[in-house]
Amino acid sequence: MLNPVIYAREFSFKEEQEVAKQYFPVYNYVTEIPKSSLVIPRYSFLPFGRDLERDIKNLGSTLINSYKEHEYVANIQNWYPDLEGETPQTWFSVEEIPYNEEGPFVVKGRTNSKKHDWATKMFASSRKELGGVIGRLLDDAFISEQGIVIRKYMPLETLTISLNNLPITKEYRHFILNDEVIGWSFYWANHREYLDTSYGGWHREGLRPSEKHSMNTFVKKVVDKLKGKIPFYVVDVAKTQSGEWILIELNDGTMSGLSCIDPHLFYSTLKERLNV
Repeated sequence: MLNPVIYAREFSFKEEQEVAKQYFPVYNYVTEIPKSSLVIPRYSFLPFGRDLERDIKNLGSTLINSYKEHEYVANIQNWYPDLEGETPQTWFSVEEIPYNEEGPFVVKGRTNSKKHDWATKMFASSRKELGGVIGRLLDDAFISEQGIVIRKYMPLETLTISLNNLPITKEYRHFILNDEVIGWSFYWANHREYLDTSYGGWHREGLRPSEKHSMNTFVKKVVDKLKGKIPFYVVDVAKTQSGEWILIELNDGTMSGLSCIDPHLFYSTLKERLNV
């Protein structure tokens, strides 16, 4: 049986590392990792994931997600065919967009977005504005290396408007391990006030019971479609203004922030599920 450990570069996620150390051995150097380990590279898979997979294998251990599995969720072009219909319509070039599709659109990289530059590098209110948004986004070297995607804008239930007109929506992050949810909470860590129990009489998660039930049902539907694709990943879902849930994004669980999930709850649950 492989022993779960965390590999984290010494300078990364210092506060979270201190919590993780209470539940897992944490190694800051690859050469320190013992043989027969199941390695969780917390925020440490990139930028040399393929090399890391080789080095871990040469040490006699295994990554929790292979390079191939990471690539599946990290690039929307890989997973979109499996989840089309559960997520906003997506095009991988301007030429693919139908002539009668006038927008609005959301533009992002195949893995990452510039959501905090929503008004200038992510949202295009019309086809006429699309070229300008794409041009500004491609000026960012990090995004241009990934390539861009254009998504149909879906109006989401919005709680407030933040800087650069960024809508803070009813969006939730779910960590999935071996086809089961091991932790979830409100996506927007900088807007925790919407988890306050006094806000609108909501529960701590910011959801009414009926909303929670419909969200859980939708997340299960997504997870069922992803069985066998990757062991440890993240599902971000949001509620539309029409009351339905949609998939916003998938990501590698090793590289995804906790959002509003309590780190003690996350790491204790992760340890419990990996030691079953």
